[in-house]
Amino acid sequence: MTRNANHKSTSPIWTASIICLALGGCQSALFKSAQPVPSFQTNAQFHAPLRKETPKQTTLVSSSAHECLARAMYFESNRNSDDGMLAVGTVVMNRVESPKYPDTICEVVGQKGQFAKGVLTKPTPDPGYSRAKVVASEVLTGARHKAVGRSMYFHTAGFRIPYKDAQYLVVAGGNAFYTRGATTDESIPTFTPLKLASLQFSSVQFLQ
Repeated sequence: MTRNANHKSTSPIWTASIICLALGGCQSALFKSAQPVPSFQTNAQFHAPLRKETPKQTTLVSSSAHECLARAMYFESNRNSDDGMLAVGTVVMNRVESPKYPDTICEVVGQKGQFAKGVLTKPTPDPGYSRAKVVASEVLTGARHKAVGRSMYFHTAGFRIPYKDAQYLVVAGGNAFYTRGATTDESIPTFTPLKLASLQFSSVQFLQ
């Protein structure tokens, strides 16, 4: 009887121990599964590296610059010649890029004694000015006269200038375009004289 009693008295304790161990194992498993994920894992999706966008390369040209360029073409070239207007526009842009001349189109065109008198102030009636504005837009978007190249000088065709180092490049729109450099007088071509009445110029300018 005593042995049976002891067996009965210890059995509940043993059973309880087993239950506690079992529960502890379950709790441990539950605890592990319930642990929060470290912040560097949960936040990774919110801190993905941002893509760097290449900034747009834009060149802003004011309406006044467009007008100044169109005026130079209108007054300095034969108004029926897109080729001549493009040549004048090329010279203007070459001067803008040169450290020897002003930095803006309007300053270059308006420089005293360089372009036609009143180039920035005289009326610009059609025909011709609409054409000049179209060609000016082309120049401002990169168009250049290939034969003019880097030339920064021109004068009315049919005249001779006193510079022995002038190297002529092309005649376009009633103007002779040239560069300055060491050369001989024999390399300067003779141009057929043109009647000024047939050319739509306001004046003859020897560009220095």
